Formats: sequence, C-alpha cells, structure tokens
Amino acid sequence: MSSIPSGPGRRSQFVLGPGFIGSDAWQRFDLDQSLRLSAHPDLSVHQARGDDCRLTLLGYALDWSRPDASDSDIVEHLSRVSSSFDKCVEATSDLGGRWILIYQDNNGSKIFHDAAGLRQICFSAEQSGGKIWCASQPGLLAEVAGLSPDADALGFIDQMQEQDEEYWWPGDRQPYEGTQALIPNHYLDLDSKTHKRYWPIGERQSLSYEEVCLRVSRKLEGSMLAANRRFDLALGLSAGWDSRMLLAASRQIRNDIAVYTGIAPGMGSDHMDVVVPTRLMKRLDMRHDIVQQAPHVAPEFLYYFNSHTWRPHPRFATAMQAEFQQYGQSKVAVVGNVSEVGKLPYRNVHSGTGPVDGQLLAICAGMAEHKFAIQAFDSWLAGVPRDSGYEVLDIFYWEQRLGRWFAANCIDFDIGWQDVCAPFNVRSLLIDLLACDEKYRGRQHSQLYLDVIRNLWPDALSEPINPKPRPGIRKRLCRLGKRYLG
Repeated sequence: MSSIPSGPGRRSQFVLGPGFIGSDAWQRFDLDQSLRLSAHPDLSVHQARGDDCRLTLLGYALDWSRPDASDSDIVEHLSRVSSSFDKCVEATSDLGGRWILIYQDNNGSKIFHDAAGLRQICFSAEQSGGKIWCASQPGLLAEVAGLSPDADALGFIDQMQEQDEEYWWPGDRQPYEGTQALIPNHYLDLDSKTHKRYWPIGERQSLSYEEVCLRVSRKLEGSMLAANRRFDLALGLSAGWDSRMLLAASRQIRNDIAVYTGIAPGMGSDHMDVVVPTRLMKRLDMRHDIVQQAPHVAPEFLYYFNSHTWRPHPRFATAMQAEFQQYGQSKVAVVGNVSEVGKLPYRNVHSGTGPVDGQLLAICAGMAEHKFAIQAFDSWLAGVPRDSGYEVLDIFYWEQRLGRWFAANCIDFDIGWQDVCAPFNVRSLLIDLLACDEKYRGRQHSQLYLDVIRNLWPDALSEPINPKPRPGIRKRLCRLGKRYLG
C-alpha cells in the first residue's frame, strides 16, 4: 500500500464566503445571500429546502433512533420540522456524527455544528469589505481571507508547543488577527457576524439512575448501529472505560466491525492497553488487529501530514501513518472521546467550592503561566450562564477541551482515516449523563459506565477495566521478604 494518501490536499475541508476557492476538483455550491460554499471532494454535502428554510449539511449526521436514516433523510426531516432556527437546533439534539449545518431563511443565514464541535468552524469578518469568511481550519482561512498573523497568539502557541505535545487554543482564539473559532453550543449569524449561545436553556434536569442507564445504553447502541449502516468501522480498543462501553454497544455488529489496538514506539507488548484487549478479543472470539507504529515517519507522509492543516500535532504523525497503512482511509475510526464530559472532569483540580475564574481554568488546562490563556478563558467564562444548575467545569470540558483540543485533533486524524466517529457526541446523551447523580460517575470508577456495559454486553466485562499493573519482580520479592521477616 502507498505510504501517503492521494488526491487533492486538505481532504474533507471547506470554505464558506463571498467567493469560491480551491481547485476544479472541489465541490461548489451557491447558497444565495452572497454565500459560496467550496468543499473538498471527500466532504459529503447534502441540501434540502422546506417551507420555512433551506438547509445545507456538511459532513455526516447519525440518528440513533433511526439507524437506517441517511444524510439525505436526516436533512430532509430537519427541513420539514424547522419552522424557525430555534426549532432546527432543537431537532438536532439526538443527532450524532461530525457535521456542520447552515440554516437559511428570509431573515438571513446561520451556521452551527455537532454537539462537541468536532467539525471545526473558524471565521473572520475583518476582510473583503466586512463580508464573512468561514473555513475548517485557520491556515485555510488565512489563505482565502488574506489574514495577518497575530504576534501574541503565535507567541503563546510557540510556548505551548514546547511544553505540551497536544497544544491547543484557549477560548475562541486563533493564530491570525481578527479571527475566531466557533465554540460548541453556539451559532454564528453570518449576516450580523455575531456568535450567540443556544445551550444550556433552562435548568439542568435530574433523572433517576435507572433512567440514565437505559437512555445511555439505547443511544450508544443506536449510534453504533447507525454508523455501521453507513461505514466500515474500526474501533480502537484499550483497557479503559470508554472504548469498553463502545465495544459493548457493538454487540449487534460484532461480526462487521474491526477492532484494533495501536502500539506506539516504546510501548511494550506487556502494556495493559495491549494485553487486556488481546485477551478480551480472544474470549469474545473477535478479530483483533495490532497496529504497530514505526519509530519514524516517512518523509513523503510527513510532508502530506504537515501540509494538511495549520501546525498539526507531530505526536499523531506516527499513528496516522500506521493507521493509514493498515486501513488506507477505507474505515471510519470509532473513538471514545467526548465521554469525559460525564466523568466529573477537572474535579481533581477544583472541588466545587470557591470561585471559578480564568486563572483556575488555565490551571485545569495546563496553561497557568500564560496570560493569553487566562484572558481567553475569562472571556469565555463571561458568557457561561451561572443559573442553569450545570457545573462550570463540565461545560468547560465540553466546550473547550473538546471543542478546541479534540476538534483540532480530528482534522489531524483525517489524514489516516476516512472520518472519525465519536458515538458519545450526541447532545441529548451528554445531557443525560449530566442528569445523573455525580456519585455514580466518578473519573476513576464509574458505576454508571459499568452498568451500561452490563446492559449492553455483559461478556465485555470478562476482562478487567484499567487493571493495576503487576509490580516488578524486585518489588514482589521485597514484599515476600517483608511478609516473612515481619
């Protein structure tokens, strides 16, 4: 198999603005109201017109309650039930996938994305006479809108890159002047060039433990069925909670889905994230692919990786090369990310007492020494409602850690995979998780997750989750000596 992907660069990306861009191979859609959409040929685009609106869907959407529904079915249904923009947003609550939706009616145009914002929207209204440009990543946005670098932003990200392999942007910040990223749970008005929050609305609901178990089980299983109807799937399996839940939700499709475990350079075959999945797959009589990453990236692949997006994360290059060589972009990667929203994130840093401010959030994010980040988080925090009953740290993880960190990672992953599927990325499912009493969903041990796995596929628990590694021989001999010597 070839060591580099083929076809036009910047795969699965888009640009929305006053004019078309890209090579002749890119798809072009005239959306009226001075909006032109240019989309890479690998990015799915579906449109529908209802009595009250026109909708354009970028990417793919999944409906857990209707696993057989296609993207066309989903966008057609949305166009029929969306008598207003608010109704449209409400109608997407049960949708998973990785998508962007452009809503247009007689009052103008608005754009928003999936629950965790995994298909990025970067935008600028400072160029072209005030007309707005949107794009999938900042480098592409800078090219089409003629943007100038932001010296403060670049200084920040240079320092972050030195201290954190998975560096990410705080708040809605970007590396170019006059640009922003759209945060999850917000929409962008393409006419007024303003972004507004649409969730949370009202107060946090509380559900019984049993009801949450049932809802989460049904939605995860339905999401996996829906994804399997569309794609060839590959589930990355470790010894952890999230991938085990997704394996349990795959019981009905276990003969279709590929299961793999990646081995990074320096990661021994005795690592629990290798040993546990290998034993479990044998017990369940399922095929298990071991994807060994090379210690170095081929120059051709590295060039393609680096030109795909603005400053990609080098630590993902070896994994993307190995996974591309294993599956050749023929499969959609199933990942357990987004689940963390329900597991009391950052409570090890903040117990829930005392004020939450930009400084505390910067500590949580590993950016405590950066004034740039503290200011960005303070700005984000000013727009978070304090009377909803939701914990600020939960919303912070949802909108910042996922909407900024993981969303940027997903663009890196587009090099190795056909696409990325995070089955937890359903707004109603995340709301269900947050409606559960906190005592059932701790970070290290989650009774809720354990019972969801039992509901879906008890045999998936035939191997332990995150077992403690056995102590080395020297430690075991010392313990024996202490036992006998007293």
